[in-house]
Amino acid sequence: MPSTTLESTSTEPESSASATSEGPSDEIVDKYTAVPITTIIRPSITDKARTITHVCTSGTLCTSSMMEGVEGFPFGSYVDYILDEKGWPVLLLSEQSLHTTNIKQNKQVSLFCQLPRSQSAQTLAALSRVSTIGVIEPITDKEELNALKLAFTLVHPYSEQIVDSPKFTFFKLKPLKIYFSGGFGVMATWVDVSEYELARPDVLAQEVPLMLSRVNVEKTGELSLLVKHFLNISDADSVRIQAIDRLGVDLRVQVGEYTDEYRIGFRHQVSSAEDAKSEVMKLFQESWERENGFFFTDTAPPVTKYAEDILRR
Repeated sequence: MPSTTLESTSTEPESSASATSEGPSDEIVDKYTAVPITTIIRPSITDKARTITHVCTSGTLCTSSMMEGVEGFPFGSYVDYILDEKGWPVLLLSEQSLHTTNIKQNKQVSLFCQLPRSQSAQTLAALSRVSTIGVIEPITDKEELNALKLAFTLVHPYSEQIVDSPKFTFFKLKPLKIYFSGGFGVMATWVDVSEYELARPDVLAQEVPLMLSRVNVEKTGELSLLVKHFLNISDADSVRIQAIDRLGVDLRVQVGEYTDEYRIGFRHQVSSAEDAKSEVMKLFQESWERENGFFFTDTAPPVTKYAEDILRR
């Protein structure tokens, strides 16, 4: 599907790190099952940003070039990283790399990371991304270094051969500003750093790419019924799930030349990938029942339209 510019349309507040905790202000209880039903159907921007930096584990490090003739120009290079407990990126850099040379002269850097595609047909420009801007410093605390060496090798096994080499140094990027973009033409905004540090990645973060690739390929008929009965769109040319998290699913729906994005919330907040799969299947089942006149409730799951094709205006 071709790239489409979208504008945010939702005025509904999104959840925050504190707002998603269980409590009477955030949820009601299903009178039949006594299971909490969330009234907030989208994670906060802060939660999304923390999830992106958690999932990516690699990105583009931008430093200020020290090379003669291009002094001060941005210099981008690929780097692997992990996050510490605050969500600060930790990098293992070679002393021979140009970015390390640049850092020694100017510690002000940025790190760009973008969610990976779940399948080859997915438009890269539509994927969410985060830019972390701050100051990078070498890590000198021995106790912290020992813990980070183990953590880094678990995420990047190749690094076992170099973590103790004097030619490589661990650096930590302290964020001063964090910028989140939901994708091409969708909401983009600065994220409060202190809130980001308290946020936690979504519980489904590691499972989502595989789930998306299977659902979008194997469940095209079910997706059409989903938007027909919950979004009142019966003539969709294309329906794709863009994201799945603990609170619901994001859908990109193309009708003719226009593409809009919607959110369908789960009736129950989930805490595992298996629970999320179950909730998605329940949405498909309910839409099938409505199609065949078997549903037993007039209450639909919570929905919202959060991005609209700007060509519509």
